This record gives sequence, structure tokens and C-alpha cells, in this order.
Amino acid sequence: MELSSACMACLVRREEEKLRSQSDGKKCAEYMREVLRLIANSEKEANSPLIVSELEKLYKSFFGEKFSREADKRRFNELMLGMMDSIRRRIESAPDPILCALKYARAGNYIDFGATQNVEIRTLEELLASAESEHIEEIEYKSFLSELDNARRMVYITDNCGEVVLDMLLIEQLQKRLPQLQITALVRGDDAINDVTVEDAEEVGLTGLVSVVGNGTSIAGTQINRISAEARALLESADLILAKGQGNFETMYFSGLPVYYAFLCKCPQFTRSFGLPVNTGVFKREDRIKI
Repeated sequence: MELSSACMACLVRREEEKLRSQSDGKKCAEYMREVLRLIANSEKEANSPLIVSELEKLYKSFFGEKFSREADKRRFNELMLGMMDSIRRRIESAPDPILCALKYARAGNYIDFGATQNVEIRTLEELLASAESEHIEEIEYKSFLSELDNARRMVYITDNCGEVVLDMLLIEQLQKRLPQLQITALVRGDDAINDVTVEDAEEVGLTGLVSVVGNGTSIAGTQINRISAEARALLESADLILAKGQGNFETMYFSGLPVYYAFLCKCPQFTRSFGLPVNTGVFKREDRIKI
């Protein structure tokens, strides 16, 4: 998904916000000049997650360390682990536990510091409270179940910390219904905003459920031409892929893989592209998305 003018403006604004704790005004001004050059000189095919990864390297070159979201990652992992049992009970008592778990996993995509600078706990709680009543198109869900029934290998591509706890609840339900299905979770290869890494997956217990593989990059998405050979082979051999979050959509759309995307439209670019209000969910197979 190529950069739009709105994406460019958002990237610049986010970089300026990161500088507010810095005291050297001249260095900050020079940094912003380099930010503008980097965006202006990016390839036409570049997407937002790819540019963000380059901006993170630029920030480190100026200020000596990456801009860290480690505290936010820990905070939301702990918050969602605290909610895990009560949400699991709701899922297990639902008429269709997989559908219910899918709705909760999608709602958890709100915990995204790449698209939402201030992730509000109150908003998250409201989205979780209304998750079961949110809409998923019947044709998409039935198609998903049909492909699941015929699949031997599935790759579940995670997105954000906190959200990953809800992904675990969905994976639990998939394993119950389809014990023969081999599910592998694909996570980021290194720190990328508040996205899940192998270390984060181990911390919340995902590694105890399924095999977890890092994708070899610090891009907040799954940039097919940048990920490791192992990660690429995993995707290419999968019968079915579930990719969570805007970043995975931005980097994977038009990949031609058998992928279903699940995310919330959190920024103006996505709300315009999909014609949906902010924080409205999408669940759709790649070949049925037209934007």
C-alpha cells in the first residue's frame, strides 16, 4: 500500500512528537530536515511501515538510541493478561467460540502506537465491551472456516503487544476445533514500535501454544522482499494465513498469498480507503479487497 499525502503528513508529525523530550533545538531542526529528505526521496512503492523502520534508524543515528515503546509493551501485555480469563469465559460460552474470539482479537488491534499516538484504556475497554456485537461478513467467515477445514498449515501473523493476548485466545479455539492444523505464529524479528517479538511472545505464553518464528526484520509489518528466507518459506508453504493489523495489510496487500486480514481502521487513510468510521473492523480475504 503506497504512501499517500496523508501518510506522509502523519509520519512527519509523529517524528516531531518524538522530539519533545529533546533539549537541543538545533539538532532537532536538523533531524526534521533529514526526516523530510528521507520521505521525499523514498521509492514510489515504499509504504508507511518501511519508512518508519528507516526513520527509527535515523533517530538512533542522531540521538544515540532508538525511540522505545518497551514500557507501553509491558503495560498492555500485563493489562490484557489480567483480562484474559474473563474474556476466555465469554468466548467459551458463545454460540460460535471461533467467531467470538475472532471479534475480540480484531478489537485488540486498537493497541497500536504506530497508528494511534495515545492508546486510551477507556477506548480499549469500550471496544472490548462491544466486540461481540460487531459485524463480520458471513461470506468471509464461512469462507475462512471452509479454508480452515481443508488446511494443514496455517500462519498467524501477529501485530501488537497486548493484542497478542487476544490472538492467543483465538488460537486456542482454532486448536480445539482443528487439532490437526499446524499453526505457526510469525512475529517481528526485532523491536518495531510496540509490535510483538519472540521475546514478547514468550513473555505472554504464546510460545507455549504454538511455534513462534521471528520474521528477520524490525519493520512494523511483513515486507515480503525483506523478511528472512525462513519466514518467506513459511508463508509460501502455508495453506492459510491470518494477518493482524494495518501494518501487515500495508506491507502484504497484493502479495497473492492466501491471506485474510483482520484489523481496525484507525487512521484517516484507512477510514477513507475502506469507507468505514474510525475503529471499525475489517475482516476480509485479500482477493476480495478492492480499494
